[in-house]
Amino acid sequence: MPGIQLPKELQESIIEHFRGEQELLLTGRLVCSWWLNHVRQFLSLATTIAVKEAQPRKQEDADSTQELLALLSSPLSTIGPFIKKLTITGPDKLGCLCCNSIARSDRSAYPALNAAIEASLPHMTHVQHLQFCEFEFSQLSNKVQSQLAASNVTSLDCSGMTYVTLRDMFAPFPNLRHLKLFHVVRDYRAEITEEPAEEFQPLSSLTSLSMTVGSGFLELLCSGQYIQPQSISSLSICCVRESHFPHIARLIEATGESLQLLDFNQLDPDQVPFNLNHNPSLRTLRLKTYQGSDLSWIENLMKTALPEVRIELEWHIYHGSDRGDASTSKLAAFYAQYSDMNIAIQLVITDRQNLIEDPSAFKDVIKATLTEPLERGFISSIELRQGNRF
Repeated sequence: MPGIQLPKELQESIIEHFRGEQELLLTGRLVCSWWLNHVRQFLSLATTIAVKEAQPRKQEDADSTQELLALLSSPLSTIGPFIKKLTITGPDKLGCLCCNSIARSDRSAYPALNAAIEASLPHMTHVQHLQFCEFEFSQLSNKVQSQLAASNVTSLDCSGMTYVTLRDMFAPFPNLRHLKLFHVVRDYRAEITEEPAEEFQPLSSLTSLSMTVGSGFLELLCSGQYIQPQSISSLSICCVRESHFPHIARLIEATGESLQLLDFNQLDPDQVPFNLNHNPSLRTLRLKTYQGSDLSWIENLMKTALPEVRIELEWHIYHGSDRGDASTSKLAAFYAQYSDMNIAIQLVITDRQNLIEDPSAFKDVIKATLTEPLERGFISSIELRQGNRF
């Protein structure tokens, strides 16, 4: 008995139904070539171009990039247009950047890296998310920058990267919607004044900005010359210190009615001179507090937020320290004072010395201590982390 041939429209509906189910889609691509081509448009395919050294010590390090180029350039290959995320890893080391030792970075590998990118990008016509790791942006060839400018990259993630000017770094990506800058520093070896060219247009489509702010570019970002703060709906700021306050306050105020989510990570001040009354559309405020930290900055910040703002607080306790019990008591006191507010606390208990032999029983004891805030949803979850990796 011959198999039943479903109408193509019905097969397309079946594939559409599993949008977002990555594992099922990966299985579905094996049905036939027709399914393969239709499933691919819903897959988040990703690849990496990495050239660590001009002469790799390990043959497999060179083979992986060559195999990628061979696959993309093959006349039988159809995968290129479906790659949506590209990671480019260079030869620099994050440790060197943090120690102001950029001069020691090895630039001899960049010609090979540029050649690999130049050969690959024409085949990857639908890359939307671009990630740079351990990289000197100034070492990109003019051809690569032109290729990137012709693409439709909407998400840029930079980690452990140096730049000469923000203008040159942002210019190839006029359609950016999501920008993440983590340990990105200016290359002090370049004697170039940071001034945007007259023809440079600020990133007007940017809606999400996530950054560490100890890298010297915060004032430039807040100037309005490179981004338009009034388009940002999600703002995440890490490693905040008192010297950053004026610029951050200016940036938050400039987002105005567009800001909906504000996330502070590792905030360490005595007081917070921010006024969230300028952000009437703000709906979520994410904060972190660590054992022994003064809570006054959190309390002051909460007072400036509108009543409808949901406050998501990550509360860290270190088990085995002298202040562990005190921190739990502080949490109970915090609940007694603010139980009527729209707050959800994620309680994170870190056991670095693996002192807890029965994690399940330990969590039961914690739950018994904090029964009421757990039942009312004031504490939304309890997470136990063990080992030195945290």
